[in-house]
Amino acid sequence: MNIHEYQAKDLYRQYGIATAIGYPAFTVDEAVEAARKLPGPVWVVKSQIHAGGRGKGKFKEASAGTAGGVRLAKSMEEVKTFAEQMLNATLVTIQTGEAGRVVKRLYVEDGSQIDRELYLSALVDRATSRISFIVSTTSLYPRANRAGLSGSPCCTPSAESTQCTLQSLENTDNFGYCPASCVIGYRASKYRSMS
Repeated sequence: MNIHEYQAKDLYRQYGIATAIGYPAFTVDEAVEAARKLPGPVWVVKSQIHAGGRGKGKFKEASAGTAGGVRLAKSMEEVKTFAEQMLNATLVTIQTGEAGRVVKRLYVEDGSQIDRELYLSALVDRATSRISFIVSTTSLYPRANRAGLSGSPCCTPSAESTQCTLQSLENTDNFGYCPASCVIGYRASKYRSMS
């Protein structure tokens, strides 16, 4: 399933999961209007393509500027400038390959002070009929690793395998200070019964 960040956050909101407020924009005028709906005074203008690493990516076109596909705007004029630069430009990231992807939509989100970043990904392994979670306080990208968090591991291997168990993540303090990625895998049927 390929959905954009703004679509995923809309789904989160439908199920009561707290997310930052933001609006999609397909034109420069829509990006400015989206920013006007938000309290500010800082907005995040995000390229929406089906690839990770957007913030660290680079645009092929010189007219898009030297910044990546996620930019912090401190004025309405900057929101407009960033939208003009990014829309219809080709963003190359670690996941797009050299061809990159054309940015046809943006997501304008209210800026916020980030105290700590946590990463969680749920993956379906079709070969083993298992769901795996990847949990980490560090990112593949140096910007997210600046926090330098360390501490006790977020989980420990189970007796049955080298994979971790969900139960070991119940202590959210340890989860929050996991020094490295931790993969948790267990049968899909077991996962469904836990919800």
